[in-house]
Amino acid sequence: MGHTGAGKTTIVNLLMRFYDPQRGRILRNGIDILDLGLADDRRRARLSTIVSADEILVLHHGEVVERRTHGALVRKGGIYERLWRLELGEGAAVTPTAGNRLPPVGAVR
Repeated sequence: MGHTGAGKTTIVNLLMRFYDPQRGRILRNGIDILDLGLADDRRRARLSTIVSADEILVLHHGEVVERRTHGALVRKGGIYERLWRLELGEGAAVTPTAGNRLPPVGAVR
């Protein structure tokens, strides 16, 4: 919250790298955000949004196949867990569980 014109939207836009600062630097953990990969920044933001969601719906071929919080879906070990691990770069460590026909790794990227 803040007054109109205080720069709230500008800060978010800079942090999301929709545009880069014209002067000065923005540091994340002591590293200039311009030195970090843009795709990595956006992926981190997307992942943090997913983790804090009240409820996540997982669709497969147009049908809701899983519906819970992030933590419950990861513990369940279904499609969502596989997608989550792929996003984190851990796709090779996850195998299908009994009763789940998961899409091939390349199909969910």
